[in-house]
Amino acid sequence: MAAQNAIGEGLEFEVIAAVALGGTSIFGGKGNVLKTVIGVLTLAFIYNAFILFGLPHYISMIIEWIIIIAVVGLDVSIRGEMD
Repeated sequence: MAAQNAIGEGLEFEVIAAVALGGTSIFGGKGNVLKTVIGVLTLAFIYNAFILFGLPHYISMIIEWIIIIAVVGLDVSIRGEMD
């Protein structure tokens, strides 16, 4: 009985996208576990739709980067208005 040391390897960007999509600021501060779970479910729904449509994996990676850039850009613009 041993643990795998490579579980979750390569999932860093999926985690960032899910947390950012859930509304947690990348720069620290406010966050909510329930919103993060909603972000994870939304991202899983998007990935499942890609699989059902038969799209290649690289398309999901591109969409993931677009989601990260859009959400972080929105976060920066909101924080810029508040400061």
